[in-house]
Parts: sequence; C-alpha cells; structure tokens
Amino acid sequence: MMGKVEKSARRHAAGNVSAWLEEAAAERLRRQAMADAIAHYESKNGVITEEALAAAEAKWPKEG
Repeated sequence: MMGKVEKSARRHAAGNVSAWLEEAAAERLRRQAMADAIAHYESKNGVITEEALAAAEAKWPKEG
C-alpha cells in the first residue's frame, strides 16, 4: 500500500507523502461533514428525494 501512496504523492504532492496524507485526511473530513449535515437535515425534514434533487438542480445556474 505504501508504494501506491508514494507514487500518488509524487504525482500530486511533489513527492511529499505528509502533504498527500494531509490532503487525503482533509478530503475525508469534508466528506464526513457533508454526510453528517445531510443526516441531520434528513432527521429533521425527511429523506431527500430524487424529485427534490431534480428540482434543486433545475434552479441551479448552469455553467458556460
């Protein structure tokens, strides 16, 4: 496993394994925070439906 980490660190963090691990940990924390926020929202408002997601996406400004 460490070989894969070192290889990825060379490509994405100038070979700095510590920086690569810090970035990976930060991403994991962001994802967990989002999952926690969604769980909290759903506990108060019910499950977010596909219809609700589609309605929100339709209102979102399009790029380009």
